Amino acid sequence: MSETSNGVAGGTSGETSGGISRGAFEGAAEGTPEGIPEEGEGGTAGRRRRAPFSTYRIQLTPDFGFADVAALAPYLRDLGVSHVYLSPVLQATPHSRHGYDVTDHSRIREEFGGAGGLRALSATLAEHGLGIVLDIVP
Repeated sequence: MSETSNGVAGGTSGETSGGISRGAFEGAAEGTPEGIPEEGEGGTAGRRRRAPFSTYRIQLTPDFGFADVAALAPYLRDLGVSHVYLSPVLQATPHSRHGYDVTDHSRIREEFGGAGGLRALSATLAEHGLGIVLDIVP
């Protein structure tokens, strides 16, 4: 089971959430869903995971990467967004405008800022109370 872009649990799309890790958020309107680590457990180190309730989808491109998204964090927080829903972040064909043509599932796309850029984005979003929903291409 995975999250859909509107934060409802689904089973076919393959998105993930919770600051760059996968999670199943089945039916919890309040509190921490079953199976989701509490603060400080499971590698979350001080962050509490929560189910998305309002997402904002961002299409990453070679011209608009992780640093550009990070700059939007205050604006997105002020809009009331809970999670940023990112288009595919895995290595795709060079200059791909959509990212759905993944060529290497073991690498974060360098054109967007690489693994370090994704970590920095995650930290910046977390500072503003925002999570990430990733669109994963199998």
